[in-house]
Amino acid sequence: MRMLHIHNSISVKQVLFLWVVFCLLPGIAQAGESNASYQIDSTHKVSNHKVDKHNFGKHDMGKQSVGKHKVCDKDGKSCVNSLTVPLLIDEQIQAGVVKVTYDEHNLTIKYLANDGWLIEATRLAVAGSFEGLPQDRYGNPKLRHFPYQTQHKKPVGAVTQTLSTKNWPIGTELYIAAQADVVAEKSMHGTMRFKAGTWSAKWGDILKTSGKQSGHDHDYKNTGSKAQSAWAKGYKFPGNKEGFYFTYLLQACEPVVNSTIQFKAAVFHGSEDEASAKVTVVRSGDLSQPATVQFSTTDGTALAGIDYATVETELTFNPNVTKLEMFIPIIDDSEAEEVESINLQLTNIQGATLGDQDTAVLEIADNDEAIPQLDVFIFEPAVYGVRESGDLVVVTVKRIGNLAGETTVDFAATGGSAISPRDYELMPGTLVFPDGVDTATITVLINEDRVPDGNVTVEISLANPINANLGSPSSALITIEDNETPN
Repeated sequence: MRMLHIHNSISVKQVLFLWVVFCLLPGIAQAGESNASYQIDSTHKVSNHKVDKHNFGKHDMGKQSVGKHKVCDKDGKSCVNSLTVPLLIDEQIQAGVVKVTYDEHNLTIKYLANDGWLIEATRLAVAGSFEGLPQDRYGNPKLRHFPYQTQHKKPVGAVTQTLSTKNWPIGTELYIAAQADVVAEKSMHGTMRFKAGTWSAKWGDILKTSGKQSGHDHDYKNTGSKAQSAWAKGYKFPGNKEGFYFTYLLQACEPVVNSTIQFKAAVFHGSEDEASAKVTVVRSGDLSQPATVQFSTTDGTALAGIDYATVETELTFNPNVTKLEMFIPIIDDSEAEEVESINLQLTNIQGATLGDQDTAVLEIADNDEAIPQLDVFIFEPAVYGVRESGDLVVVTVKRIGNLAGETTVDFAATGGSAISPRDYELMPGTLVFPDGVDTATITVLINEDRVPDGNVTVEISLANPINANLGSPSSALITIEDNETPN
């Protein structure tokens, strides 16, 4: 009667409810459904994984790759750790893949269904040792005790689990068992309209999760088929029941190495003897991706169209290319000139960063022989005054220039109101300037005529320079003041 009393106190529905609560719900997260397709990642090669110490049946599995699927974590590091494992039914039929990635903070495990398959539930266990995977005393996996589980009333195409790895240091080899219930997609007469997409969750330390459904409207076709168990390929559990696990090594991410583009040098050299001058732009760092940069020239002391031809172009660095060479057309003129310069600049970079040497100068050497500049002769001073008293006037001629070599210049009285020899005496002559000498003089004798004739002038001019030119002034004027008083 006591047993009957208990039975009468708790209904059959209540018993079933308690059984569901305590036996099925722990760790199960429900979410929406999807028939999103997935293309197999063919970039991952399959190879033999190392043999685990349990050695319970070798199985080919995805190789943990380095250098593929590069992502940058929040610390600015490049993470290239990726492992893709086939998701198999009865070890033969591939219904999808399980992909594992790590960014030094979190472990991300994605279930991705192939075309024609959908996911109804997932069960995942991750441990730092094989013994940490839930299993019975016979070595069979205990799926109900797998800590990370999802269940979907309407199947989905992808499920993402994100686990914190703060309790697993870098270098830890994790043991992962990933199982899923999958159904084959099958067209029925009716379709249901629902919000499609993928399902993802983040797990904390106490194994609580919040699921998230995302996507777009899609027609879900009822599978009309029974769910089948699929395991990520790996090593077999030692028991006699189906179950597999694989290992994944937590590897450190590498610091991000930026690609840098800049000029090879600050100054490049060219000559009018050449049709063009070469300028080199170099790239360093991560060369795995293409990059572009704008190259342009502007006037320095050289002038576009006169000394060179303007260049404006986009340089494209394909992957693994470390340098590009530009050729600037040079225009050869006939004018003797100093070294001239062209300004070079890099701008508008894409796919890389500009280095410190983003500007440079191209110097163009002249090939024309300079015409020697001749010295010049001038009077200095050019105006003189003297009284009519029989004195001498010394007129100075200056040589201006580099004073190299000997040169000469002629002189003579060429005009004025004075009369020779009554008022003055000066014979035509030649001044000789030896090498390095810059001064010579002309002496004029002034005569006393004792005639009250007023002031008179004498003009002296230079002519016929040898290895020199006449400057200005090339004539001098002497004024002779009369000293007689008219009657």
